[in-house]
Amino acid sequence: MVFAPKYQGKVIYHELKRDVGQILRKLCHERKVEMIEAEACPDYIHILVWI
Repeated sequence: MVFAPKYQGKVIYHELKRDVGQILRKLCHERKVEMIEAEACPDYIHILVWI
């Protein structure tokens, strides 16, 4: 999956990176989806999941 946030730029990478990661891990856990790896880039977020 690739997420392209509405507010792109370095804000996501620096200020919200940890918060976004926690939210995505929580959502995956609730939906019983295994997050294999994730990477927050300056303009988007890559997530490899096992569904």
